[in-house]
This record gives sequence, structure tokens and C-alpha cells, in this order.
Amino acid sequence: MFNDKIFKSTTSKLFGEMRARSGLTDMLKNSGWLFLDKAMRAVLGLLVGAWVARYLGPSQFGELSYYIALIAIFQSITTLGMDGIVVREIAKTSSRENIILGTVFWMRLLAGCICWVSILIYFAISDPENKQGIWIFGIVGASLIFQSSDVVDLWFQGKSQNKRGVYAKLSAFLIANVIKVVLIVLSAKLISFAIVVALEAAVVALSMCISYSFYPSRKKWLKSWKLAKQLIKESWPYLISGVSIMIYMRIDQVMIKEMLGENELGLFSAALPFATIWNVVPVVICAVLLPYMSKKRLESSKEFNRYLVYIFRFFWASSIALIIFTNLASHFLIANFYGDSYKEAIPVLDIYILTITPIFLGVAQNLWILNERKSYLVLLQTTVGATLSIIMNLLLIPILGLQGAAIAAVISQCISAVLINSIFSRELFRMQLGFNSKN
Repeated sequence: MFNDKIFKSTTSKLFGEMRARSGLTDMLKNSGWLFLDKAMRAVLGLLVGAWVARYLGPSQFGELSYYIALIAIFQSITTLGMDGIVVREIAKTSSRENIILGTVFWMRLLAGCICWVSILIYFAISDPENKQGIWIFGIVGASLIFQSSDVVDLWFQGKSQNKRGVYAKLSAFLIANVIKVVLIVLSAKLISFAIVVALEAAVVALSMCISYSFYPSRKKWLKSWKLAKQLIKESWPYLISGVSIMIYMRIDQVMIKEMLGENELGLFSAALPFATIWNVVPVVICAVLLPYMSKKRLESSKEFNRYLVYIFRFFWASSIALIIFTNLASHFLIANFYGDSYKEAIPVLDIYILTITPIFLGVAQNLWILNERKSYLVLLQTTVGATLSIIMNLLLIPILGLQGAAIAAVISQCISAVLINSIFSRELFRMQLGFNSKN
């Protein structure tokens, strides 16, 4: 299933039929903009991130990674698990889009403020002597408030105007990375790099407002508590899922710092970008396909499932190809990007890269889960994944160190994103393996 012939055949079937139905051109345009954003973020982030890691050294880089990992868990709360739902509803109807946008904006703003204050209180109580840590948490945590502006990006996605959101986010990202380079040249302190995180979020919010002014909704934004309750009723599994995802994606970094120290965390964190850089592939493709697949599901369940199988096959083939490439190039990548002080990250990367196959399949399954309204599956998968991640890290880190953390990540991803479906959703599991649905 993974040879070149089948890869080309799957790609041809997936995109060829879409072209025949005149939907491919618009999707490719939006895919191009999303890919530009994600690719530039991944590549430039990797390059500048490696430079920052070289400058700070494994210990300080590990300290910065620890703070960012904790903040990321709180960031997952501020989205309220509504991204896919908002895009779906905006794509389906325009009669109440202003109410959807206004309601979600205020909900996220409130969530961001609560999370920011909670972070400060938690860290001030748990580690009052760590003044620098409190300052860094406070500064980086301020970015949570600006996350509410992302509702504008969801508006653009629902209206197939992805390039407008790309302009805003990419501009802020470029500015932030230029500042990081300047800070390195000026030999700035660690806290300066934390300030850049908050600054980037603020610039994104401002850029989103400007971009929205050129493509606004036809009506003024309004908020509806009734709609808020409806959204929460559907999204709460995604919210818990989002938090669980961040836990099992980031908890290894937190546990490594606590169990092995900041230096070891710096080494582990250095390996991650070379694996996570590939995650842009399924995210971009599925974000572009979501409006199309939502309409396809309304037309025919059988056709929807058939297209979904093509997508799973494509992700199987592409992820395996990327795993092989990364394993062959891992020594070269770590040595040339980070230097000899990070050479212990090489075996970590060789193992951690295996996570991309279940991640690819896990992202693609959301097309089915969203359109079939099976949100309970997301909750089940991610809570199991988070629990497994904690348990596996507790067992493997003391024995195998950093490689144990990488193995724990692979096991957790495989079980939570794919294998668990063999028990709770056999139809989805069958499609994830690349077989046509029986329905």
C-alpha cells in the first residue's frame, strides 16, 4: 500500500475526482496559503529556534521550553474546543454568522483572562522563590488574552479566505523571529525571549483586526448566551480533548525537567522540531478539506467515506516516507543545526519521528468525527492518550531516560489515535487502515 505506484494512484483518485467536481481549484488556492503559513512557520521557526538553542545552551533552552510547555496546556483551554465547529457552522450558513463570531470571541476572551490569572496564582503559590519564573509565566501567559482574535481566522477559513488570516499571522511571526535574531546578537537574557512570545500574540491580534476590516461579516457581531450554551454542549468533549492532547504532547517535557533536569529537557526539546515540522501536512490538508467534506457528507455518506479512505491512504504513504527520510538524516540535522552539545538528541529523534503516522491518521479522523458528530470519541481517545502518556513516562524515563520519553510518546499516540478505534468505532478503524467502509 505504501509503494510509489499506490501512492500516486491514491493521490490521483483523491484530487482527480475533486477536480472533476470543480472544487479542486479553490481548495488548492486555500491550501497554498495555509501551507505557506505553516511551512514558513515550521522552517523559519526551526532555523531561528536552533539558533536560539545554540545561544542559550541545553540548560537555559530547557528552562524556556519548560515554561512554554506549561503555557501551551493553558492555551488549549482558551480555544474552548470550538475551532472545527465554528468553521463548520460558518461554512454551512450565513444567517447567524455574526452571532457565532461575537459569542465565540467573548467566550475566548473570558477564558484567556481566567487562565492568565490562574497561571500567576498557581506559580506564585507553588514556587514563590522563583522570581524569574513568575515573571516569565506572567509575560508569556499574557498571550492567552490575545488568543481570542483567532476567531477571525476561523471566519476566514469558513469563507475560504485563508490568505487573509495567513497575512496577519505570518507578519507577526516574521517580526517575532527578527527580534529573536536581534536578541541573540545583543546577547540578551532569557526573559527577553519570553517577551517576544507575548509580543507576537499581540501583533497577531492587531493584524487580524486590520485584515478583518477588509472582509467583515455583513452584520455587527452579537453575543448570545443561548448559543454559548449550545456551543459548549457540543464542544466540551473537544475542550477536554484539547487539554488532554496538550497534556500528552507536553507532559513529557514537564516530567523530564522534574525527573532529569533542565539540561536533559533542552536536549529532548531540540529533537522535537524535526518531527513536529511534518505535522503541518495533515493540518493544512484537513483544514482546507473540512468545508468541502462537510458538504460532501450532506450529499452522500457513502461518497464521504470513500473520499476519507483516500485521505487516510495518502497520509499512510506520506508519513512513512517522511519517517525514512528523517531517520537517514537525523545525525546530519542535529549536528549541523545544534552542534555537538546536542548530539544526545539524535537517538531521541530517531524514535520520536515514529509519532507522525498516528498523528497524521489522528488529524484526518477529525473529518469523520466532526461530520458524524461523534465527539465522544475525541474525548475518549485523548483522555486515554493523556493517561497513557503520564503512566508510560513514569515507567520509562527512570529506566531509559530521554529515549524512554520518546518511546512513551509513540505508544501513547498509536493507542489513542488509532488502535482504540478497533474497540469503539470499527468503521473508522477500518478506514484508518486504508480499507473501504462497509457502509
